[in-house]
Amino acid sequence: MDGDLTIPALPDVEIPGDFAPTAILVAGIGGTGVVTIGAVLTMAAHLDGKAGSSLDVTGLSQKYGAIGSHIRIAPRTELLHAARIGSAEADVLLGCDLIVAAGADALSRLQPGQARAFVNTGIVPTSDFTSQPDWSADEAGLRQRLTGSLGVRAEFVDVAALAQQLLGDAILSNMLLLGYAWQKGVIPVRRAAMEKAIELNGVATGTNHKAFALGRWLAHDHAAVRRLLAPTQVVQFQQKAGGPLAELIEDRARRLVDYQNAALATRYRARIEAVRRMLAGRSDAQALLRQVAAQYYRVLAVKDEFEVARLYSRPAFMQSLRDGFDGDFKVSFHLAGGPFGKLDKVTGKIGKTAVGAWIRPAFRLLAGARLLRGSRFDPFARGAEAQLNRRVLAAYEADLDLLATPRRSGRPNACRPCLAGQQACAVTATCANGRRRRLCHTGPGARRAGRRCQPVETTASVRCHHRKRKHHEQSHHHVRHHRFDPHPVHVGPPACYAR
Repeated sequence: MDGDLTIPALPDVEIPGDFAPTAILVAGIGGTGVVTIGAVLTMAAHLDGKAGSSLDVTGLSQKYGAIGSHIRIAPRTELLHAARIGSAEADVLLGCDLIVAAGADALSRLQPGQARAFVNTGIVPTSDFTSQPDWSADEAGLRQRLTGSLGVRAEFVDVAALAQQLLGDAILSNMLLLGYAWQKGVIPVRRAAMEKAIELNGVATGTNHKAFALGRWLAHDHAAVRRLLAPTQVVQFQQKAGGPLAELIEDRARRLVDYQNAALATRYRARIEAVRRMLAGRSDAQALLRQVAAQYYRVLAVKDEFEVARLYSRPAFMQSLRDGFDGDFKVSFHLAGGPFGKLDKVTGKIGKTAVGAWIRPAFRLLAGARLLRGSRFDPFARGAEAQLNRRVLAAYEADLDLLATPRRSGRPNACRPCLAGQQACAVTATCANGRRRRLCHTGPGARRAGRRCQPVETTASVRCHHRKRKHHEQSHHHVRHHRFDPHPVHVGPPACYAR
């Protein structure tokens, strides 16, 4: 919509010649232009004949970590002292990110009873999202922290959505927020100086000018700007809290066909059906089966190299980009696998390498080779993550096997075959290599044959109470202990693995 956006002439804000020094705190996340906002403000103050200082507090955040820019503007240089904004010193808070703006560090720097805040309500996931798939930010709670401290002096604007829909790029949201705050009269620098500073910055000058002007228009006539969104309002669908269990199972089975093949989907359905039979008669059967249907799919369909290649090589991926961007655009992929992973000597972590769209044919080849996944010809099978994925799957399936253990009755430490007087009982578990092994043999037949329980290398540990023998099976990462009892079996997301 950027090409069709026409911003009307707007009234200028009167900037006094003499004013008390103003401390502006810009709080956001790295890689989104927070430091640029600080540089523009400081340059604008210089161009306007005023004194300005800027201090960027980035620490080790790098991209997508919390950062802050401390800006002070005063009529004369002698009125500026320490560049850092201390506790209860900030007059204005530009909250480019809601999570950072509502943090303890930002709130502690606001002047009680005086500071004003202009906050972007868009939520950018933190690094916790990569290890906690159910992570979600409490937007209402974050807003409450700011309003509890500032009251009506805290204003919330969804500048990220406005920048995306009206300008075509959410990265312009910080400049839009700056224009909004300027029009509110809290930045003591004239408009001409602000626009000149944006020009001198030399990056996407035209779009940044338009973003600054759009922010001013939003502050002047909020309703007029919101009306522009009506024809192209994005509808966000809420995830269903429930739904028929059969639909969930069939949906995950279809996904597994795309992920690997029909055989994996058949394996999934067979395991779910086996668990259904195991849970027959239990009052919590439906709730447990729903958990198993969701979590077993997760450990089967991990996002490995084959899956990443399949997702990026789908025609639907490129179509989604065409739907989201107007005109020509350039696609880059940031990869850390194989030859693209580079060790950062400072952090000790593997960094990513940006490659162009020329890699997509390679993605298609790799996606077509996904049938090799898990076989002896799998080129990624010996990687640390692939080995961890197999161990987690084996451990989860071992947990599901324990659901078959009957409730104890009569002789509390005996299993069903022993209670039935059968010749032998056998408890099985799935080993780390995916094979099933017998863990113990008991009963008269076992004793006559002189067989002994042999420990095997698995991720499960089972106690057979009939013979009072305990077997500890260890993996390289952890040992799992389970009593011979169905009740404590864990069927939710694996504690050591989430994706």
